[in-house]
Formats: sequence, structure tokens, C-alpha cells
Amino acid sequence: MRMGVAVQWRQHCRWLGKRSISQITRKMLIEQLRELERDNLIIRTVYQQVPPKVEYSLSDYGKTFIPVMDAMAQWGLVHRERKV
Repeated sequence: MRMGVAVQWRQHCRWLGKRSISQITRKMLIEQLRELERDNLIIRTVYQQVPPKVEYSLSDYGKTFIPVMDAMAQWGLVHRERKV
């Protein structure tokens, strides 16, 4: 049974906050998140606490993209064994 993309996305964002990413710099990650926020695909929530905490969630508009992400993930699972 596979989890929905929205759940995976939320788990991935939590993971991003706790681990270093070798393929993307922190600056690039922040730029991408800002772009997604500007496009109204995600919502950024800042908590005034020490240490500072920021959470990202899918907006209602971003949730309309879930079927597309699910279809892409499913396509990838079907074709991942293909040798090029």
C-alpha cells in the first residue's frame, strides 16, 4: 500500500529540516521554497520560539497538484526498472 504524495511531501519536508542534503545547497532549497510560496503552492508558517521553527504545508491550490504528482510517482514506479 503506498502513501499519498501529500503525506510523503510532508514527511520529506520534516526530513529536510533535520538532515543535510548533499544534492542541494541550503540557499537553493530556500529559493525553491520561496518560489513555491510565491506561486501559492505552499504555505509558510513561522513560529516565534527559540530555536526558530518554520513549517511548510501544501496550500489548497497546491493540493490540486496532488493527482499529477501521484500519476508521476506511479509512472516512475512502473518504469524504474527500464534500462536506457
